Amino acid sequence: MGMFTDCILSPGQRSTSLKIESYILAMLPIGHLTSRTDPFDRYCTGNRVLEESYRAVVNDGIRAYQLHTYLGLIQQHFGPEVRRLVHENQIDMLNGVGGMGQTIGKTLELCMLALGTSGLSITTNSGEVEIPPEMNVALLLLLDTPQSPDYVPDPASRPEQIGRIGMDVDWRLAECLIRSREEITDAFVPVLAEINIARHSPCDLQSVEIH
Repeated sequence: MGMFTDCILSPGQRSTSLKIESYILAMLPIGHLTSRTDPFDRYCTGNRVLEESYRAVVNDGIRAYQLHTYLGLIQQHFGPEVRRLVHENQIDMLNGVGGMGQTIGKTLELCMLALGTSGLSITTNSGEVEIPPEMNVALLLLLDTPQSPDYVPDPASRPEQIGRIGMDVDWRLAECLIRSREEITDAFVPVLAEINIARHSPCDLQSVEIH
């Protein structure tokens, strides 16, 4: 299907083109996000294995984090307005898959909240070590998602609960999130770059094929 360039379009045509464009961009990762293979089984393997009781929070958390990653790529390539339209379209599309859009939308808000907090670091004998931002996301998912075995409804009690989380659970979930981010980034950066080039091509090149 074609993606329009914006060099030969009137203002009205540009508005229509933007809507079509954002819908196509929204569709691109939907098959990935709704794959029959649970993210729990896809990403939490090897030294990242978690107990079965974490399946629900892992599935929702990874899908939301991958959506957040993809939307970040959209903003980087096309700007905030296209990102907004793509996000709206994706939530509508995911709502058609067993109401997944509402669940992912709420979890996405948690991911964004976690990423908006200050970074973590620890002091070792070798000096200060930065902890990946996915650790913030993992902790908030574990503590603030009702499906999580470590869920704590009272925010004031969460610092105490952190010490009770099973050994390495937070680190393993963070590593699952990192792996999922890297995969969706590697999959879609080349595609989005190609589309962006076509949008700014000379007027005789009006579309790019998405395979």
